[in-house]
Order: sequence, then structure tokens, then C-alpha cells
Amino acid sequence: MNWQKTGIFSIKNGAPHGAISHVAGNKALFAKRRLFFTGYCVLFALCFLTSVLYSQNQTEFGAQGDFTVFGIGGNWNDADVEMKGFSIFGSSLGITQNIESAPGNIFVGGGVQLSSGMYVTGGSTFATGAYFTGISSFSAGPSSIYINGGKAGQVITKLATGAMQWSDVATLVSGDNLGSHIATATLNMSGFDLTNISTLTYRENVFISSAAAEQGGGVYISSNTYIMGFSSATKYYGDGSGLTGVTGATDNTKVLKAGDTMTGRLTAPDYTATYGITAASAAFTQVSLADNVLVSSEAAAALGAGVRISSNVY
Repeated sequence: MNWQKTGIFSIKNGAPHGAISHVAGNKALFAKRRLFFTGYCVLFALCFLTSVLYSQNQTEFGAQGDFTVFGIGGNWNDADVEMKGFSIFGSSLGITQNIESAPGNIFVGGGVQLSSGMYVTGGSTFATGAYFTGISSFSAGPSSIYINGGKAGQVITKLATGAMQWSDVATLVSGDNLGSHIATATLNMSGFDLTNISTLTYRENVFISSAAAEQGGGVYISSNTYIMGFSSATKYYGDGSGLTGVTGATDNTKVLKAGDTMTGRLTAPDYTATYGITAASAAFTQVSLADNVLVSSEAAAALGAGVRISSNVY
């Protein structure tokens, strides 16, 4: 491909609309000059129109079909394409406006796909739900996450449908399982009972449990018991041989069981014996042997004193 000299300008052979051939004569030269002048006038008019359009608001620029801009080395400070306040729509223009129509705001009517990351400095609102397929991090911690509803102390649990709900901790399981729980505060039962307990261990070798049948059942305490107040029992188990320091209502002046030895004089105003009485010496006012058979002392000197027997003597 070469160039031809055509008077005042050159035209390359093989141009899209065909080459312009050299035409001899003044008529052809005048036509070329007129064409050249017309081109300059059109270029000047376009430049003037561009300056006028640039200075006017509400100016619209339309392109039917594809509109492509190939930038070279653009950055945020010197962009290849700069647009302030624009809208992008898909097949329909029907959108609901939820933000202010201020310069710089962008309205997108169709879907948007980003092939890279996105950094948002302001707050974002998702009106119809958001889907996160990767890991999301909250640098401020859980205190920056707010979910509507719920009460203090409730937790979020998952339903079978995949949705989440607020739940009370007490309803999560049928019974609380403390496991090897080590409490750091007082356990408040709020008036409820502790049931089905095997053993309560207070310190090493100190525990309370159920007593075996041979021990009388009831409560078994593995160590000494110190009672500051009143203690009442229907029966104390044991022989009491190890009791020490017992005072008060305890009466050690009476015979309690067989084999006990009584010292001193026994005064019995009306005594019925089950067993025989053995004594080194005894003083009786009267001894009843059977009905109407009495033995007593005779104090009258006229009767000779001695013994009075109320019946026959054999």
C-alpha cells in the first residue's frame, strides 16, 4: 500500500471508500479544496458543539448497541472514564428508589457481579436477604452484630429448615448436664430440689450419702457431726458406750438394764417383782405374798413385837 500526492493533501490507496484519483485541471482542484474546507468547518462545528454540551446540565448522550472504552493505565485519581451521578438499568427501568437522588449516587436496575473484592466504607442495607458463601469476619467482635428480637440471656439455635430462632437455654435439653463443672459463683436453685443424688462430697474424705440397710438406712455422714442447735430423734442407733460429756437430761441414778448394779437404799412404796430380789439387807414395811396374805413387822410391845403374818403359819 502506498501514498499518492493529490494536490494539497495525500490519500492512502486502499481506503474503505475507494481511492481518490488525481484529476487534472482546475475544476478538480477546486472541488478538492472545497471538500477540504467543508471538513474543517464540520470539525469546528463539532468542537463548538462539544464545548456547549459540556457546559450544559441535563445533557444526554446515547449509544445504541455496544459502547466500549479501552483505557490505558487509568487509576482512581486519573480515570479513563469518569461519570458523576449515573444509572444502570437492565431490561426494565422500574425500580424503587430508597436512596437520595444526589450527585454521585449510582442506581443499578439489573444484577451486578464483581470479579474482585469490594470495600464499603459506609453502611449497607440488604432489603431482600444476603448470601455469603465464604467465611465472614467481624473485626469488632460479636458486640458489633445486632439481630432483632429475642430477650436477654437467649441464644440462637437452628431449625430443621435451616432458619435460626431465639431459644431459652433451659429448653435446649431435657435436663442440664453439668459434667465436671467447676462453679465460680453460688449455685442458686431458686427454690427447686436436688433429686436422685448419689453422693455430696464437701472436702476430701467428707461426704454425705444414703446409709445401708444394716446401718439403719437414712443418711450416712462420713465424718463427725457438729450440731449447734436442737437435735431431735425418735431413736439413736448404737449402744452409747462412746458417749462422753453428756449432761442435762441424762439420769445416771437409775438402773437401766439387766446386769446393772445398784448401790444405796431402794425405796419402793408399791413394787411388784417379776424376778426374785437378792439383797444383803432389806427393809420392808409390808410384803404381800398373795391375796390377804401379808407379812409385816409388829410394833406393839403387848403383842411381843416381831413379825406379823396375816394368815396361818405352817
